Amino acid sequence: MAGEITVGGNILASHTGVEGAGSLTLGNTVVPASSNMFRNKIINGNFDIWQRGTSQTTSGWGSVDRWRLNLVSSGDATLSQQSFNVGQTEVPGNPWYYVRVESTTNSSSAEKISIRQSIEDVGTLAGQTATLSFWAKADSNKNIATEFFQIFGGGGSEQTSINPTTHSLTTSWQKFTTTFSVPSISGKTVGSNSWIGLAFFFTAGSDNDSRTNSLGNQSGIFDIAQVQLEEGPVATPFEQRPFGVEEQLCKRYWCWGKYKVGGRATTGSGNRDNIFFSTTMRVHPTVYLSNEVKIGIGTTFPEIGGPNHFTVYWLGSSDSDTTTYYGEYSADAEL
Repeated sequence: MAGEITVGGNILASHTGVEGAGSLTLGNTVVPASSNMFRNKIINGNFDIWQRGTSQTTSGWGSVDRWRLNLVSSGDATLSQQSFNVGQTEVPGNPWYYVRVESTTNSSSAEKISIRQSIEDVGTLAGQTATLSFWAKADSNKNIATEFFQIFGGGGSEQTSINPTTHSLTTSWQKFTTTFSVPSISGKTVGSNSWIGLAFFFTAGSDNDSRTNSLGNQSGIFDIAQVQLEEGPVATPFEQRPFGVEEQLCKRYWCWGKYKVGGRATTGSGNRDNIFFSTTMRVHPTVYLSNEVKIGIGTTFPEIGGPNHFTVYWLGSSDSDTTTYYGEYSADAEL
């Protein structure tokens, strides 16, 4: 290659290099090809998937996929879906949604209001430099704190935490980044269901000072968008994965659907029908049946079949029973 080539925009650079004479200038962000796909370890960091609903006021997974609301000795808090104005330019990439946490403190020392994502496998990013980036704002100038930690699973080593980071929010959208070293897991014992965690703290009493940089008790409205956790010392542009891909990643941990089973069973005996999930789940999930309608006589209950299906067992009460059941199910394999 002779002469000069200037390339603008975001570049996916391979390790083969460029051979020949002259020079090559790359503009803006260069993303190594070894991590150009699925470099974001966060699932649903763009807050597009809300299988369970669009708001919740209790602890647990109740609305936005892969994000858990944690309320400990707290006042009131609501996690909800919020929509960007079409065509806005404050947060790049034309995102549709962001998450809002509105909290009212009770000023107790044990209080803690946070959202958390559990990332499968404690070996993820272990021994590496990692960078967290996200966009955020609040109803007035307020701080929040982020914390990263390693959970070694059942029978594994004790939790390892990294010093928290404080972020100073204003009423306008800002991009925040923090880079840190993830501890090695060399010499650790890894048990079942290990994971790494990322938490956003919005209010925290003095009992949590070491985990939140003495964030303190506060009420307010906090908005978060485009969360990305990736290997390396630089925050690259937010990774826009196809919606269908992100949805399937979420369904590995939780999904719902409809079922219909039935037929004829003799007295005291029953039949089993398999219901298959749209994707293979992380482990054998816990299955719940709801909104069930029964036509005929008998009983029904779910049985665990495997990570890709469950079995509905239905029992007749007389030789002439012809029974149909239909309803909805949810399958939970969250960490």
